Amino acid sequence: PVTRQLRAYTPGVLTRHAGLLLAVAGLAIPATTTAKDQPQLYTVIISVRDPSRARIPNAVVRVIPAPSPEPPTMRTDSKGELAVRLKPGGHAVFVSCPGFFSSVQHLEVKDSREPQRFYTILRVGYGGGPVAFDTTPVPHFLLDAQPYHEPWTITRAELATMPRTSIVIRDSSDKRKRTYGGVRMYNLLERAGAPLGKELYGVALQTSIVASGYVPGMKQTVEVVYALAEFDPTSKCGEFILADTVDGHPIDPDEGPFVLISAADKTRKRWVPGLQWMMFHPGLEQPVRPGSE
Repeated sequence: PVTRQLRAYTPGVLTRHAGLLLAVAGLAIPATTTAKDQPQLYTVIISVRDPSRARIPNAVVRVIPAPSPEPPTMRTDSKGELAVRLKPGGHAVFVSCPGFFSSVQHLEVKDSREPQRFYTILRVGYGGGPVAFDTTPVPHFLLDAQPYHEPWTITRAELATMPRTSIVIRDSSDKRKRTYGGVRMYNLLERAGAPLGKELYGVALQTSIVASGYVPGMKQTVEVVYALAEFDPTSKCGEFILADTVDGHPIDPDEGPFVLISAADKTRKRWVPGLQWMMFHPGLEQPVRPGSE
């Protein structure tokens, strides 16, 4: 009966129907393959404790590669725990909390039906225990440039007396151009005794600077690490300015009062809004190897 039905079709009709069947079959195959290729996810419970094994709530956690899907908040709960869904394999886990030293560890996610527990112990920081940080925007910030300069609290008024510059940035949200005014970071760091220019060699090239800010509008702390050499004009890394005005007015408290701007970074990932402090981490000279004198 099938043969008789096929004979009833003309060659042109058969060709069209065969093409349709092949097209449908072709569409069906990738769908099956995609479903099989979906990576398996496993539950991992990240538990953050102090050395006495007390639970640490509200610790900030970052996992790379990121969880899928990412939880609404990447902070530990009242039990000091955070549950995430991760792909099998290696991950880096970064944990931080005010009053403690930050931690970074390797996590190997295993193929297991049971939730995997991962423990992180945070060492108590200087001062003896957790401390409360005032996140209220203030008209000054701390520049700790040791060993080149004593800790220096810089006020808005003091910043206004320094040589000024401006930079025009196009805002990615509304495409408007905005003019940020402030002080070149090179000039500020030079005034703090940083080894720039002719002094930028050897151990100076190992120096890094951590800049930290708080964004009230997002209730988020932002920290960026820079190499000291980035701020030297000879490095060709673009202009860096410490801005305190935008379009001739003080920067909005939700973003300011100070913003460390990297003009070359159009994504703003290396900007530090709400700057509160900058701290030098000087490099250390390597020991001289025997016979290399």
